[in-house]
Amino acid sequence: MEVSAFIAADTEWNIMSMLSNEKSMREKWIDIVKAILIIAVVWGHVYNNGIFRRWLYSFHVPGFFLISGVCFKYYDFKIYIRKKIKGIVVPYAFFSITSILFWKFTSLIYPKIKSLLNCNIIHNVGVALYGNSKPDLMKYNTPLWFLPCLFSTCVISYIIKTLAIKRGKSIEYLGCLFCAGIGVIFSAHPNLTLPWHIETGVSMSVWFLLGSWLSEIKFTRYIDRMNSKILIGITFLICGFVLENLNTCVLGVRNDSYGNLLIYYISSASQILGIIVIAIRIHSSRVLEIIGRNTLGILSLHKFVIVMIQLLLEKARYTVLNSCTIWSTLVGFAITVVSILVSLIITRFIKIIYPWALGVSK
Repeated sequence: MEVSAFIAADTEWNIMSMLSNEKSMREKWIDIVKAILIIAVVWGHVYNNGIFRRWLYSFHVPGFFLISGVCFKYYDFKIYIRKKIKGIVVPYAFFSITSILFWKFTSLIYPKIKSLLNCNIIHNVGVALYGNSKPDLMKYNTPLWFLPCLFSTCVISYIIKTLAIKRGKSIEYLGCLFCAGIGVIFSAHPNLTLPWHIETGVSMSVWFLLGSWLSEIKFTRYIDRMNSKILIGITFLICGFVLENLNTCVLGVRNDSYGNLLIYYISSASQILGIIVIAIRIHSSRVLEIIGRNTLGILSLHKFVIVMIQLLLEKARYTVLNSCTIWSTLVGFAITVVSILVSLIITRFIKIIYPWALGVSK
């Protein structure tokens, strides 16, 4: 996966709470978790392979879907869909159009861009409307696949939550198992490409519903009672990392590539829990909170910076960014920092000029 499931803010906890830019009505640890996850997304996109990339891919996208579930709030269906259109669909449309046009005009000045991605406007608009990036159709900005997938996940999860409200909580548990089962079937057919990544959204609904359930039981109160949170968090991360390396493939949510399902779920859950525990222990971090409140902008913009750096370091792209040495890790981190900083600066300007593009009202 080139990308990442990994969204704008409303005053409530919902997906926008996952990629939101507003701090109101949200605990700081959520922003810190989102910051750690988006750093993992960007850092993972710097590399083409390697054990470090494999580790980053093993938790960042499931983590975003789980946090989205943690922030879920139930509304009337019309209100819920309206909020999701404002916070997901509108930003997706804005960044899709700007990405397509940007690379088209850039290719006229620098034709070598065409060797990296398809710059045909009609083709790319069709891909954006269909909302599915498989196998590698959304190269104009691959990380955007996350937004239509998130929209599908929100709708699927909402339907299950509604049925649970009407028929009992057991329906939600059965719905979660059903999504996991259907996800297994879909993962066996990697060439399946449904509109707006519905096939991936079904699988990710498991994480969304799990996050919602954790929120309902107020799970953070149990973490608050833990001693040595940093040590416990690191232990969860190490256990998840070891398990992931026992999996049969690199986790690739975008391509519905999960490998051994049991290892996948336990490994990802362990690492996500570790990050949450560490985030709650950190409690407050100005830098991480800023990053966490601007994950939509970083998600949508960081690939531009990475591609530009790849062009500047074309030879090193295959010697530095493909390796697993300490040097490549440091170079990769430096590129990650630059990508996030540039994305934050651009996001700031967009928020001032076109706040609706980030799902934010003036």
